Amino acid sequence: MLALPGSLLAALKSTTINHAWLVEIPGGLYFTDFETDITLGGKTYLAGGGLLKLPTIRREMDMKRHDITLAFANEDMALFQALTASNLTGQICSVSLVLLDSVGAVISGAAIGMYQGTLHATDYKENTENVVTIKVAGTFSKPNQTAGRFTSANSQLDRHAGDNFFEFAHERRDHLGWGAEE
Repeated sequence: MLALPGSLLAALKSTTINHAWLVEIPGGLYFTDFETDITLGGKTYLAGGGLLKLPTIRREMDMKRHDITLAFANEDMALFQALTASNLTGQICSVSLVLLDSVGAVISGAAIGMYQGTLHATDYKENTENVVTIKVAGTFSKPNQTAGRFTSANSQLDRHAGDNFFEFAHERRDHLGWGAEE
C-alpha cells in the first residue's frame, strides 16, 4: 500500500491539482514532463519537451520483472553523449510522481516513488525527432550479465590471463559423441 502524507491527502480532495513525472537517470540527469522546470530536493528536473514517452507503470505486489522504456528528444546529441560517456549500466534510475497545486508548486514537498530499476541499455534513432531510448530493467533482472552469466570472455581473461574458456562457451559445432566427433 502507498502511504501518503496528510497534506497530500488533503490536496487530493481539492478541485485544482496537476501532476508531473520526474525521471532521474545516472550521471546527474533529471527530466520532467511538466511545462516548466521543477526543483525538488536540491535537484532541478528539466522541462522543455525532452521527456517524450513514459510507459504505463503498474505497482503490483507480485515478484515480476517489470522493464520500462523511456524516450527522450535528443536534438543536439547531448543526452546520448552524456549517457555513453561512461558505463552507466546497472546504476539506479527512478521515476517519481509529484502533485502540483494551481500555481505549479509541489504539494507536500515530496515525490511519490513509482518505479526504480537499473539502466540496462541506451539507443539512438536518428529520424525526424532524433529520439534516445533508455531501457530500465526491473529489480529482479541482472543487466550486467553476458549470455546469462556475470563472467564474459574478456572479464575471464582479465582475471586469468590465457584462459579462453568463455570464448567457446556458446559455439555450436556438429554433434560430438562421447570422446570423439561422430
